[in-house]
Amino acid sequence: MTSNNSPREIANSVYWLSPNIQPGSLRVNQYLIVNDNDIILIDPGPITLFEQLKDTVNEIINFEQINNILVTSADIEKVSSLQKVIDSLPKKPKIITSWNIKLSLETLGMDCEYLIVDYKDSIDFVDGNNLKVIPIPYLKSPGTFIIYDEKRKVLFSGNLFGAIANNLRKYADIDYFDYMVAYHEYNFASSELLDPIIDYIDNMEIDLIAPFYGSMINKNIDEAINKIRNINAGVYSKHIAKKMLSMVNYKNLIKDITKKLPGKNDRIKEQMLSYTRQNQNEEPEKVLNEISSLIYYHKGLESLILVKNIIDDFCIKYNIKTPSIIKEVLNETVGEINNLKQKLNNLEVDNKILKKTLDETKVNLYKNDLTNLKNGKSFIETLSFDLPKALDEKRDNKIIFINVNNLSEINSSYGDTMGDETLRNVSILLRENKEEKHELYKLKGSLFAYYIKDGNDPYPYAERIINLIKDSDIFIEKPKISLSIVSFGEYFNEKKHYDKIIDDIFDMGQLRLKIAKGIGDNILFEDHMLKEYSEESEVVLIVDEDQYTTNILKNYLIDLGYRILTARNGEKALKIINESKIDLVISSISLPKLDGFSLKQKMNEKSNTRKIKFILIDFKKSPSNTKRAYSLGINYFIKKPFLIEEVVGIVNNIILGDYSA
Repeated sequence: MTSNNSPREIANSVYWLSPNIQPGSLRVNQYLIVNDNDIILIDPGPITLFEQLKDTVNEIINFEQINNILVTSADIEKVSSLQKVIDSLPKKPKIITSWNIKLSLETLGMDCEYLIVDYKDSIDFVDGNNLKVIPIPYLKSPGTFIIYDEKRKVLFSGNLFGAIANNLRKYADIDYFDYMVAYHEYNFASSELLDPIIDYIDNMEIDLIAPFYGSMINKNIDEAINKIRNINAGVYSKHIAKKMLSMVNYKNLIKDITKKLPGKNDRIKEQMLSYTRQNQNEEPEKVLNEISSLIYYHKGLESLILVKNIIDDFCIKYNIKTPSIIKEVLNETVGEINNLKQKLNNLEVDNKILKKTLDETKVNLYKNDLTNLKNGKSFIETLSFDLPKALDEKRDNKIIFINVNNLSEINSSYGDTMGDETLRNVSILLRENKEEKHELYKLKGSLFAYYIKDGNDPYPYAERIINLIKDSDIFIEKPKISLSIVSFGEYFNEKKHYDKIIDDIFDMGQLRLKIAKGIGDNILFEDHMLKEYSEESEVVLIVDEDQYTTNILKNYLIDLGYRILTARNGEKALKIINESKIDLVISSISLPKLDGFSLKQKMNEKSNTRKIKFILIDFKKSPSNTKRAYSLGINYFIKKPFLIEEVVGIVNNIILGDYSA
């Protein structure tokens, strides 16, 4: 075999197929992944290199063994040899590509079996090797994507990280990054398109970047990523835009300016148009500076400032320097402008303070219509006001949380009106027996809060509440209640923000209520109950391929006393569900082997798993997915990204029945 065309293994069973020497400055790279059952050719390349490609593959394996071709772009230099590759194989290969690229290939008459990949799909092969699909739309065309081999830590980056230059080496050298930056600035339209992709890539573990153009990058990978992050993309389009400036563009600019200028502007408009007609072929900087000068001398500084944003946008669009008159005038008056800004900021601050005061007044007037007690919003506002000072002065305020556990049974037996009547009667008993300095709140669901700020011991009040309700004859069916106590003193040494401490107070109150409920009816939580509870904690199974999401949920729920199991694919999750006692499943849709919907469908097939509560958390909360979720009996569908407090609240609602903070 010839040494010039000899293949090189760049990672385990991954081969670089391109000739060592290529004519001209456009160096292209093709790659081959050899698995036990799947032979994958990535972007077959230009037709001029087909014979060399075929010979190089034959040095590794029999060319006719290729059964998968990844087509990541419809660029002619990537696909012009595709038909010859297909015709040279005894069996038509599977073409793995996006829907947009498939449409382009079909116009070339390519009749093949297609596997269409979607955004953030994982291509799973028989031998267990997975290739992650990363969409890079409009770089250069819709449907374009790149591939990450998670097992081998190789990023097949397509046009990204590529370069065009003479005599490029197989692997990037010290000069390569300069060529790479120039290529991206002139060939990619916008940094706004690049930024989210580069952020995504930056979180990957990469040992090798294998672009279609230029040299492979096997070291200084972080530097390469930062170089792309900081480029000024669209240089070529900005250069062309400036060259294409015409009288039409200037007319539109002048039209926008005169619309925003105060007063009558016919005269200055005609002056600007007249100058532009006579000088439209001059350098744009000169024309724009004269337009700005006319505004300043005829309409004043305020008018120039008023239209500055319009002029700035025009400069950016056509790659023109900011007019010198604007820089000079603004530098001379910077003190005045800063003074105006400060006055504006002061007005905005005053306005915010006024709005906040009005909002607080409005919230403090909110009452629960059913019981005529202050509601949960009022309670949170009260805690937000009291907590900072109480913690600073070490004042140990106490909260007794009271929950009616059997409200659902009462509603089921007697109707919703009887449930409402039960809550009203509970509120009457609490209000009539409340100490004058104490405060009473009706929270969501069947939950009440009894707030003690005078330093008294809360336990006698809690026991009195239990006896009041047990001994009362105003109920058709006696409420079964649980009580818990949370004190400010438990948070004296906390360094968290006050809002987070309030969340923790509610969470702790609900956890203790749950423990008390597990012990029996009409029980006040006591510390010794915690050990009994920990041995029978509810079990939550978290099913998500994203380890970051799993860890956040796991840490928060463990702190609340739940036992946590995890799985990264649907099949493993189903095995855990069938073999363990699970109280709640939290799953995403996009899972390997068995997706979230299919997992719930499998659970529905068995009576012992059908009733397990199920929360779906995923980016893909579309109307169709929402409809499907609820048709399967999924209890909640939460869209990513989520607020952890929202998820924790929903978990508590499901596990604790009617509890809600």
